[in-house]
Amino acid sequence: MSNNTVYLFANCLALAGWFFLFLSAFTSLKVQWLAGRAVPLLLAILYTAFMASLLPFAGGGFESLEKLTSLFAQPEIALVGWIHYLAFDLFIGSWQVETAKREQLPSVILLPSLLLTLLFGPAGLLFFLTTRHMLNSKADVVRQSEAKS
Repeated sequence: MSNNTVYLFANCLALAGWFFLFLSAFTSLKVQWLAGRAVPLLLAILYTAFMASLLPFAGGGFESLEKLTSLFAQPEIALVGWIHYLAFDLFIGSWQVETAKREQLPSVILLPSLLLTLLFGPAGLLFFLTTRHMLNSKADVVRQSEAKS
């Protein structure tokens, strides 16, 4: 299979996962396991198989930014890195949906959280964690105020 075919397959798989994740977040459909477990698992298998075929690395490394740049200049390594992002970002998005549902957070925070996670990974996680903390802190203040009444 060519690198481009693997790239297209991984992207389509991840986008399908994100589609089902958004669907599970904003509807009563029970497809969370597909988006949050099955698709990241398939991406993890693809990542591991592809990574194993590349070992040992021909050039570059993790010891410096220069070596890392050299490593990721190799198309196969860039592809493996991309699959890594796809799997982990989708898994984090799924965790956000599960957490929001479990804690009964307003679904209005999910849309920006998921979009940011899809497009910018850690920025979406930061948004979710910050918003969640603010909402939970506000709820704690309200509960304490009601308890005193």
